[in-house]
Amino acid sequence: MIYSEQKKKRKKTRVLNRSRRFSFSFLFTQTLSQRKQIESIQRKEMETGGDEGLIERVVDSKDLQQQSKAFDKLTDRVEDRQLDSTRVQEAMASIAASSEADWNAMKMREKELAAVKIKAADVDIIANELELDPKVAERTLREHKGDAVAAIRHLLR
Repeated sequence: MIYSEQKKKRKKTRVLNRSRRFSFSFLFTQTLSQRKQIESIQRKEMETGGDEGLIERVVDSKDLQQQSKAFDKLTDRVEDRQLDSTRVQEAMASIAASSEADWNAMKMREKELAAVKIKAADVDIIANELELDPKVAERTLREHKGDAVAAIRHLLR
């Protein structure tokens, strides 16, 4: 008999501990004012039978809803601003124009580099001595207008 009574007590304490854990995890997700209100409701329910707690809970839930709406208005500033479609289109057009200008500048730079005359022997020397890809050696020579000494100095930095 004693063993079964102890077993029942353990089971009751496990159930209570589970409910406490749930209530604590629920409290941590609430704001501070909501926590205080929930705690006061729980205290009143424990003191009274529970019928009055239902009426107070309905009133408090309305207050909680109003507070959450007010909090959302404070934090959600996206609702206050509306994007103007013409401003968005202008911004997208300016981005496209700047990227196209960058692309055209890069093409012009490649044309200028292609026009520079370089010696194949210089490319071979730089590629072999510095153990580089011949394309890298050629590009560096073109950027330094065919000056092998300046290209080697640049690559050694």
